[in-house]
Amino acid sequence: MKQTYLLTNLLTGDEYVGVTGCRGGLKQRLIHHKSRAKKGRHNHLPLYENINKYGWENFIARVLCEGDDEEYVCWLLRPSLNQCWVGKKPVSQVQVEAARAARHVAVRDTKTGKVYESMKAARLDTGCSESSISRSIRQGAKYRWEKV
Repeated sequence: MKQTYLLTNLLTGDEYVGVTGCRGGLKQRLIHHKSRAKKGRHNHLPLYENINKYGWENFIARVLCEGDDEEYVCWLLRPSLNQCWVGKKPVSQVQVEAARAARHVAVRDTKTGKVYESMKAARLDTGCSESSISRSIRQGAKYRWEKV
């Protein structure tokens, strides 16, 4: 199962949001990040530069949620070490409120017929990520979720 996680530099407050689908979970993914930073393989350049500058011992990691919610969490947190946000302007408060409002629509699980007051409630009950529910609603009738 995938996990969305947050890696934080305790000295600077810089953050990185990632997703792991490794069999070993977050622990295995962190070993991978540490090793790649040491070897100079930089596909996550801002993160690995930060690890090399401040030291791996100054980072803490935690699982934010089960599933792949990286895009949504990045959008909300705007982590400084994710390449997708480096140099971008923060989103406006209007956009943040619009996203929050969009998540609070009632949805129906077409498999069970159960109606949930929000995507968050559906996620908590079923384990499906909110981004998966939202994507299913956008893609139409043949998918598991629908807006009520």
